[in-house]
Amino acid sequence: MKRNFTNHLSLITAIHAPIEEAVLWAIDEILMTLKDGNWHDLSEIAKKCSSSKLRVEIILSFLSKYDFMELDRKGRKARLRPLMLEFINEIQRTREGENVKP
Repeated sequence: MKRNFTNHLSLITAIHAPIEEAVLWAIDEILMTLKDGNWHDLSEIAKKCSSSKLRVEIILSFLSKYDFMELDRKGRKARLRPLMLEFINEIQRTREGENVKP
Protein backbone atom coordinates (compact mmCIF):
# COMPACT_ATOMS: atom_id res chain seq x y z
CA MET A 1 0.00 0.00 0.00
CA LYS A 2 2.79 2.43 0.88
CA ARG A 3 4.43 1.84 -2.49
CA ASN A 4 1.25 2.74 -4.38
CA PHE A 5 0.85 5.91 -2.34
CA THR A 6 4.46 6.92 -3.06
CA ASN A 7 4.01 6.25 -6.79
CA HIS A 8 0.77 8.24 -6.78
CA LEU A 9 2.42 11.13 -4.92
CA SER A 10 5.32 11.16 -7.40
CA LEU A 11 2.88 11.23 -10.31
CA ILE A 12 0.94 14.14 -8.78
CA THR A 13 4.18 16.07 -8.21
CA ALA A 14 5.34 15.40 -11.77
CA ILE A 15 2.04 16.62 -13.19
CA HIS A 16 1.73 19.76 -11.05
CA ALA A 17 5.34 20.99 -11.24
CA PRO A 18 5.14 22.03 -14.91
CA ILE A 19 1.74 23.62 -14.32
CA GLU A 20 3.04 25.67 -11.39
CA GLU A 21 6.09 26.73 -13.41
CA ALA A 22 3.85 27.78 -16.29
CA VAL A 23 1.65 29.84 -13.97
CA LEU A 24 4.65 31.54 -12.37
CA TRP A 25 6.06 32.28 -15.83
CA ALA A 26 2.69 33.73 -16.89
CA ILE A 27 2.54 35.92 -13.77
CA ASP A 28 6.03 37.21 -14.49
CA GLU A 29 5.13 37.95 -18.11
CA ILE A 30 1.95 39.73 -17.07
CA LEU A 31 3.81 41.89 -14.56
CA MET A 32 6.45 42.79 -17.15
CA THR A 33 3.73 43.68 -19.67
CA LEU A 34 2.01 45.95 -17.15
CA LYS A 35 5.15 47.56 -15.69
CA ASP A 36 4.70 50.70 -17.80
CA GLY A 37 1.76 51.68 -15.56
CA ASN A 38 -0.68 52.07 -18.46
CA TRP A 39 -4.00 50.32 -19.01
CA HIS A 40 -3.70 47.20 -21.16
CA ASP A 41 -6.48 45.24 -22.81
CA LEU A 42 -6.87 41.63 -21.60
CA SER A 43 -6.54 40.32 -25.16
CA GLU A 44 -3.30 42.26 -25.61
CA ILE A 45 -1.93 40.89 -22.33
CA ALA A 46 -2.80 37.31 -23.29
CA LYS A 47 -1.18 37.74 -26.70
CA LYS A 48 2.04 39.29 -25.31
CA CYS A 49 2.27 36.56 -22.68
CA SER A 50 1.49 33.75 -25.12
CA SER A 51 -1.15 32.56 -22.70
CA SER A 52 -4.84 31.81 -22.86
CA LYS A 53 -7.32 34.57 -22.05
CA LEU A 54 -8.77 32.38 -19.31
CA ARG A 55 -5.40 31.92 -17.60
CA VAL A 56 -4.71 35.66 -17.86
CA GLU A 57 -8.14 36.51 -16.42
CA ILE A 58 -7.60 34.13 -13.49
CA ILE A 59 -4.16 35.59 -12.74
CA LEU A 60 -5.39 39.17 -13.10
CA SER A 61 -8.32 38.44 -10.79
CA PHE A 62 -5.92 37.05 -8.19
CA LEU A 63 -3.56 40.04 -8.49
CA SER A 64 -6.52 42.41 -8.29
CA LYS A 65 -8.00 40.63 -5.25
CA TYR A 66 -4.78 41.26 -3.33
CA ASP A 67 -4.55 44.86 -4.56
CA PHE A 68 -1.46 44.46 -6.75
CA MET A 69 -3.33 45.84 -9.74
CA GLU A 70 -6.50 47.46 -10.94
CA LEU A 71 -8.89 45.47 -13.07
CA ASP A 72 -11.55 47.19 -15.15
CA ARG A 73 -13.88 44.25 -15.80
CA LYS A 74 -16.29 46.36 -17.86
CA GLY A 75 -13.57 47.63 -20.20
CA ARG A 76 -11.64 44.35 -19.92
CA LYS A 77 -8.34 46.03 -19.13
CA ALA A 78 -5.78 46.08 -16.33
CA ARG A 79 -2.89 48.10 -14.91
CA LEU A 80 -0.55 47.81 -11.96
CA ARG A 81 -1.10 49.90 -8.86
CA PRO A 82 1.55 52.57 -8.16
CA LEU A 83 2.95 50.71 -5.13
CA MET A 84 3.43 47.54 -7.19
CA LEU A 85 5.11 49.56 -9.95
CA GLU A 86 7.48 51.03 -7.38
CA PHE A 87 8.21 47.54 -6.02
CA ILE A 88 9.00 46.12 -9.49
CA ASN A 89 11.22 49.09 -10.33
CA GLU A 90 13.10 48.70 -7.05
CA ILE A 91 13.70 45.01 -7.74
CA GLN A 92 15.04 45.85 -11.20
CA ARG A 93 17.35 48.54 -9.79
CA THR A 94 18.63 46.10 -7.19
CA ARG A 95 19.28 43.44 -9.84
CA GLU A 96 21.06 45.92 -12.07
CA GLY A 97 23.19 47.05 -9.13
CA GLU A 98 24.15 43.46 -8.36
CA ASN A 99 25.20 42.91 -11.98
CA VAL A 100 27.46 46.00 -11.96
CA LYS A 101 29.47 44.95 -8.88
CA PRO A 102 32.90 43.42 -9.63
